[in-house]
Amino acid sequence: MTADDRFDVQPGRRIPYTQLPDWVAVADIAPQARLIFWILEAHVNVRRARRRAAQQQDDREVWTSREVLADLLGKRQARTADPYIRQLEAIGAVTVHRPDETGLTYNVYEPHLTPPDGYTGPRSLGEYYTRRNVDGGLDSALERTTRVDQ
Repeated sequence: MTADDRFDVQPGRRIPYTQLPDWVAVADIAPQARLIFWILEAHVNVRRARRRAAQQQDDREVWTSREVLADLLGKRQARTADPYIRQLEAIGAVTVHRPDETGLTYNVYEPHLTPPDGYTGPRSLGEYYTRRNVDGGLDSALERTTRVDQ
């Protein structure tokens, strides 16, 4: 190819995609919990969220069932998603609004793109590597701490 050669760059197929925040990707949670977060993020209604943002209202609620979450994990029973949802709640990545006396009959999930105040886990891949090197090299973070799903 010479300097005179020109080429056009065209995007391939455009399909929906969802990003996983770095702090969730490197959090001390099971891989299945990361997948649940990713699935919840994919369920956020972008159009509704943009409309509400224009009105200066936050709307990141996800209205999906535990059955769907379990199915997308490759599991048959809804309860198999529960330990991973609890892990996400424990680190502040997801708020779960559960059925209560107000008439709500299902869980509504609210995934958070930024860590909560007081979060002490790594917030980036760089911070993960720094901690990993300081804490003893090749040991997995999951092996060093108590797991939430047990």
